[in-house]
Amino acid sequence: MSGPEQPIWEHHVPQDFAERLRLDRYCAENLPRIPSKAFARKSIKRDEIRLNGETVESSRFVRPGDVVQLLPSTRTPPAIYDAPIGVVYQDAHMAVVDKPAGLWTSGAKQRTLENALPVNLEQSSEPDVLRRPRVTHRLDAQTQGLVICAKTASAHMHIGQAFERRGVQKRYQALLVGRLEGEGTVELPVEGRDAKTHYRVLSHGRSLFCRWLTWVELSPHTGRTHQLRRHMAHLGHPILGDGIYGGPRPLRGKGLFLCASAVELAHPVTGAPLKVSRPAPEKFEITFAREARRWARYEELHMDRLMGLRALLDAHAPADEIEASHLDKMRTLARAERGDPCARDHFEPGHFTASSFVLSPDGASVLLILHGKLHRWLQPGGHIDPEDVDVLAAARREVAEEVGITELEQVGAGLFDVDVHTIPARKQEPEHEHHDLRFLFRAPSLEAVAGSDAQDAKWVALSEVAHIESDQSVMRAVAKIK
Repeated sequence: MSGPEQPIWEHHVPQDFAERLRLDRYCAENLPRIPSKAFARKSIKRDEIRLNGETVESSRFVRPGDVVQLLPSTRTPPAIYDAPIGVVYQDAHMAVVDKPAGLWTSGAKQRTLENALPVNLEQSSEPDVLRRPRVTHRLDAQTQGLVICAKTASAHMHIGQAFERRGVQKRYQALLVGRLEGEGTVELPVEGRDAKTHYRVLSHGRSLFCRWLTWVELSPHTGRTHQLRRHMAHLGHPILGDGIYGGPRPLRGKGLFLCASAVELAHPVTGAPLKVSRPAPEKFEITFAREARRWARYEELHMDRLMGLRALLDAHAPADEIEASHLDKMRTLARAERGDPCARDHFEPGHFTASSFVLSPDGASVLLILHGKLHRWLQPGGHIDPEDVDVLAAARREVAEEVGITELEQVGAGLFDVDVHTIPARKQEPEHEHHDLRFLFRAPSLEAVAGSDAQDAKWVALSEVAHIESDQSVMRAVAKIK
């Protein structure tokens, strides 16, 4: 073939290939430039993918020794996306560019990295120059970092072949949730196909957001969809900002902390070793430093808050044997030798929470919320945040967040009630106990609006609480109020 019929990539089906796959599925699973079966079917229909030099249907089955050819696109290219892209390396045949996070590598959209290449790369004068530069592999939209591009048909073919025989080495940097040690290899299939990732820990940092952060270098030996994200989550240390594969909620506006930081390959024309790298994103250093500062402030606050908590518990007088039993458990937890018993990830046996019974101005009604997860009418309350000065401040904050009341008059001094109850296992949390510290307040008015974690909020006469679907511990506390 010559001219426009010359393939830009040829893929040879291995002689030991034993699966029975249609051409469209085979391309989607084995050609890095083909993102899906639907994309493959459209490309085959446009005669951009051929089998052994022939135009065929998507339903044709591939056999060992077949040659799958990718031809230049016959489509009218999308409009150029005029946006600046960092160019780390380029010559007449290829380039390595720095894709920003949030940008698709390629696809039907106009706003893609590939559509931005013409305004960022120098035009090649080689005889087999492509109509437009092409990316040769993909990065997730959320992932930033290095992407290898081809300017000529021969470079595109040779780079593609290098990916197939795993002749391209890529390294990533990532921030992981939690403390991972040393180095190792994860071999966990992804969607039924073998997948292998090597990790090496670079450093650790304390974090108020998730206790520990681990800075790692990741080297994928295969290139499966979301491989690095899946493999790190499998280790119990998901990549920070990954809202799909577990871990705490992403940091608002910070995105995924994963960057393709280095690539190594033989130059597609000269064969000379080519190594290209970029430093870790600035947000890695900023987040590491910010979390260290927040942790230092938390440690200063932690002991003061813990001493105040112990004093509250020592001063509290239980009303009955049930509350006395709860109080004994809580005094034991408050003197735990390991960890922070106020932290939401302290699971053995559990951690402290803070809640409030809020009375109406006349003292005849109590404010209850319909809890969004438990679907029961309960008092406002929740976890104690690291920034809370003390547990009383945590109780006030929860009322403000859940019903919008910020001006509260505390009734009595110290604790009003204590309660220990079991929380069932869910998602990544084991079964554990909530040791609930309860305060009594009076509201200045009947104004209340359901906020976070509350489906509804309403004032309930103390005499009517028994008639709504609530919790036994709420009934016990209401009896104390009466």
